[in-house]
Amino acid sequence: MVDFVIVQELFMNPDIAHGSQFMSIKGQGADRRLHMGPVWDFDIAAGNINSNAFGGGFPGWGPQPAPTEPAHTGWYLQNEFYWYRHLMQVPEFRAALRDRWNTVGRQAVQRTFDHVTELSVEYRGCFERNFERHQVLGRNVWMTHPWVVQNLTTFPAQVNYVTNFLRRRADWLVGELNSG
Repeated sequence: MVDFVIVQELFMNPDIAHGSQFMSIKGQGADRRLHMGPVWDFDIAAGNINSNAFGGGFPGWGPQPAPTEPAHTGWYLQNEFYWYRHLMQVPEFRAALRDRWNTVGRQAVQRTFDHVTELSVEYRGCFERNFERHQVLGRNVWMTHPWVVQNLTTFPAQVNYVTNFLRRRADWLVGELNSG
C-alpha cells in the first residue's frame, strides 16, 4: 500500500479516481494480505490534464482559461478518497510512507529521470516518426490536455515538461513527508 500511494501521489494520477486501481488478497489464514496493483493508466497523470475535465474536481488545479501549468502540490489521494484520507491520518502509515520515500523514493525518482533521458535519446527517431505520422504535437487531442501541454510542439519539450513536473512534485513530496 505504501509503494502504491507513493507512485500515485508522485504522478498525481487522476485516473485513480475513475476505477484504475486493482487490489487482490494473497495468502491464506494469518498470512492473508491485501495487495495493491499493478499500477497502470497514467495517460493523464504528471500534469497532463486540464482541470476542467471530469467536472474540474482536481485539487489545486483550478480552471485554466489562461496559459498556466497544473499545480504540482497538494495531496491527491486523500482529497479524492475517504479511505485514503483516513489511512493518511494513521501515524504509523504516515511514518511508513516517510521512511519508504526516504529509503528508496528519491533514488527511484532519479533513476526514472535517467531512464527517461536514455530512452528519449535512444528512441528519438522513433518518437519523431510517430509525431510526423500522428499530428498531435501543439494541439489538443483530447479534452483533458492542459493549455501548456497543447502548446508544446516538439518531442523534447514534451519530455522536459513531464520530467520538470515530476521533479517539482518529488520536491514537494520530500518536504511534505519530512515535515512534522
